[in-house]
Amino acid sequence: TPTGQSICDAMLFALLTGLRRGEIFSLKWTDLDFKASIFTVYDTKNTLPLELPITNHIEDLFHCQRGRIASKYVFAAENIYGQVREPKKIVAKVKALSNTHCDFHDLRRTFATTAEHLDVGTYKLKRLMNHSTGRDDVTAGYTILTAETLRPSVEKIQGYLMQRMFGASVIELALAANG
Repeated sequence: TPTGQSICDAMLFALLTGLRRGEIFSLKWTDLDFKASIFTVYDTKNTLPLELPITNHIEDLFHCQRGRIASKYVFAAENIYGQVREPKKIVAKVKALSNTHCDFHDLRRTFATTAEHLDVGTYKLKRLMNHSTGRDDVTAGYTILTAETLRPSVEKIQGYLMQRMFGASVIELALAANG
């Protein structure tokens, strides 16, 4: 189904960005700036907007969403809200088909672990995951990280993950989306 495919794409988006489920499903088309190659997440856990780069992998995912379901939300659903409210059924199908833990929080954890293994700096990782730094961390107050300064790290993480996925046996997400 189109909604099922949106959810599967949102799962890939979660893996490639480290964003939380709610942040992903609240993302609107108006939050994307293709000219500047950035998108902004406004509905965040810490209430602070998060600006991230649109990489080639992310741009491809956004283009897949365009026109799939008419909605103001990027990862949309065929319901009266136009928004995915509860992706449990599709996530359960993906988990069963892949025989792995891959709910949204697992995907976020995988993103963070991958970033650490690739030696992405702590401040960059905190910014990518929209974690606040402690009040007693003076250095963090001097560190300004924009979407552009984060871009090389994001591309490094995404490149590694995509290479790993295409080099391994990956389930066909269409099975979960249409099942």
